[in-house]
Formats: sequence, structure tokens, C-alpha cells
Amino acid sequence: MAEVGEPAAEHMTFTVTKTSEGYVRPAEMTPPGSLTLDWIRRYPTHRRLVDSLHIYKHGQNPAEVICEALARALVPYYPIAGRIVQMEGCEPRIECTGEGVWFVAAFANCSLADVNYLERPIMLE
Repeated sequence: MAEVGEPAAEHMTFTVTKTSEGYVRPAEMTPPGSLTLDWIRRYPTHRRLVDSLHIYKHGQNPAEVICEALARALVPYYPIAGRIVQMEGCEPRIECTGEGVWFVAAFANCSLADVNYLERPIMLE
């Protein structure tokens, strides 16, 4: 709803197109093994996926830059490239598998100005 004196916002339609998806693995070999996570049972919300949205101006392919940087970052932060496992009767653990993190690259046929620089929540279906 528009505020007093403000024109009602127009309904805008735009398309988001996925260009690639897949795992980004560490740039180098990482130590195998298993790490305890005694603290995670106290915070079950930490067992969820973390979604993030990053927006970049047109130019150098940001997805490539992000993937390369992420692959390098996963070397010292190798547990993030692993998997949380919990067997019945056991505490949750991170298995340091080096499988990587899921990454999706996409583009939209609108500008940030078209969506008010994402300053107000928008519904994505």
C-alpha cells in the first residue's frame, strides 16, 4: 500500500533465468575426518541451509569470480565443504568430505532501480 501522497506502485513482471548450478569444491585437497559438533544439538536452526542473494552490476562475470573466491575460501574453512551427519544415538558431526557447497548463478531482465534496489520486500514465486 502506498503512503499518503505517494503514487501506487505499478505491478512489474520480470524473469530470473538460472544460468548454472552445481557444487563449488575446495580449490585444493582438504583434510578428511570427522569433527564433533556438540553445540549444534542446542541450536537445531544451524542444521538448515543458508540462502543468500548477491547482486552485481553488469561487467565481469560475477558468478565466475564468486566461484573462484569461494573455492579458495573453502580450503582453510574446509568443514563448510563437508556434511553434517547424525546417526541414531550419536551426537551430530561434520564429515569433512570436501564435497563443496551448492551454488546457483542466475540473471534477471530488470535493473535494481526497477525493483527499488530491493529496499522493500518483494515476493519471488
